Amino acid sequence: MPAATRSQTPSAQGILAAELSAIRDWVQDRSGLPCQIGPADDRADSYIQLSTVRLVAGVHNSDPVAARVDAHVLVLAHGPDHAAAADAAAALMVQALVERSWELLAGQPDPELWRSLGLPPAPAFMITVPVRLPLHRAVAPPVRRPLNLRGGGLRQVQGRVLAADGTPLSGAVIRLHPDGQPVTTTHNGRWTLSLPSGPVHLDVTAKGLSARHDLAEQSGADRQDVDIVIDVLGAADHQAEPADQDTPAHPETPADQERGN
Repeated sequence: MPAATRSQTPSAQGILAAELSAIRDWVQDRSGLPCQIGPADDRADSYIQLSTVRLVAGVHNSDPVAARVDAHVLVLAHGPDHAAAADAAAALMVQALVERSWELLAGQPDPELWRSLGLPPAPAFMITVPVRLPLHRAVAPPVRRPLNLRGGGLRQVQGRVLAADGTPLSGAVIRLHPDGQPVTTTHNGRWTLSLPSGPVHLDVTAKGLSARHDLAEQSGADRQDVDIVIDVLGAADHQAEPADQDTPAHPETPADQERGN
């Protein structure tokens, strides 16, 4: 990222600090007590302390230009009089529910949290502060020429199935070898198939004859025209059985018998 862009982009830490400063100003205005962010101030008598205890990544995929992190902030009331501190914390919590959009975490801070902070349990509550961080995505370069999009390495091949004398053969079946989906030619022998762009073999059956047609690798246009000719040489030769010597080829008629006599 260029230096100029980076300097203009606020960091998550800076955004959180600004949110905490706004909370501090609000707490001081509503409670009348000093409020500080971070470690406890032993010099003060009664005050409110704000501490960020955890950060949780929010699931907010609906916003394509910003990321969100939820900061769990502990609002802790300090004072020599425990009852007065508890009243101050309770009043702030009610004010937060009425006036602000912060989400209050249910329940009191648990003992493990106090142990992790190294503090004894005290009047406190926790709020969720959403931190939104703008996302700066790289801009795609302009397209200087039309894109050539193809359907996943497939090509459209069309053509005809013809007899040796050039007659179109309807009802011929064509499939990609060995087990492609078959198609049947129309009344004028035409067919269309979607085939891989590499070399392929086509199995063709028409009028009881079978043949295999080799199709070279695709080059040039996306659509090819191919004519497949079925030659009678591909059919099996059928020879007539020799006639029996004792059986005449044609039965004799009465006229033939008289001429023979």
